[in-house]
Amino acid sequence: MMGKLMGMALILAGCAGMLFSWQERKRRQQMFMGECIRLLAEWKYALSKEHMRLYDFLEECECRVPQMKDLLEELKERLKTNTFPSGMQVWQELLREKRADLPLEEEAYRIFLDAGDAFFGSSSEECLRCIKVCGERMEEVMTGEKRDMERKWKVYMPVGMLGGTILIILFI
Repeated sequence: MMGKLMGMALILAGCAGMLFSWQERKRRQQMFMGECIRLLAEWKYALSKEHMRLYDFLEECECRVPQMKDLLEELKERLKTNTFPSGMQVWQELLREKRADLPLEEEAYRIFLDAGDAFFGSSSEECLRCIKVCGERMEEVMTGEKRDMERKWKVYMPVGMLGGTILIILFI
C-alpha cells in the first residue's frame, strides 16, 4: 500500500513538474523579449540624446538577463577584433551561433536578428527608425506570447493534473 501511495505521489509530482517546467521556459522567453525591448530603448536614448557610439554603449549597458549579457560581451569582443567586413555580419553570425542558447521563439528571433540594423545602420536616422520598428514588433510578439501562455496555462494545468490522476487510477 505504501508503494502505491508513493507511486501516486510521484506521478502527480511528475505531471506538476512538467507543467511548471513549461511555464518557466515561457517566463524566460518573456524576460528575454523584455530585455530586448529594454536594450533597444536604451540604445535609442543613447543614440538620439547622447550621440553615443555603439561600442561605448555596449561598454556601459547593463543586462539583467544572463544570455543577453553573454551575447553583448561576445559582440564587443568580435567588434574589437574587427574580422568581419561589417557590424551587421558580426551580429547575424553571432546570433546564428547562439541561437540554441537564446530563449526566443522563431518570430521574436527574426525580429532580434533584424534589430542588427538598429545597431549597425548607415545613419542615426536609419538606426532610430529600425529601433522603433523592431521595438514595436517585439512588443506585439511579447503581448501575443503572454496571451497565448495564459490561455494555454488555463488548459494545460487541469488537463495535466487530470492526466496524472487517470494514470494513477490505471495503475491501481
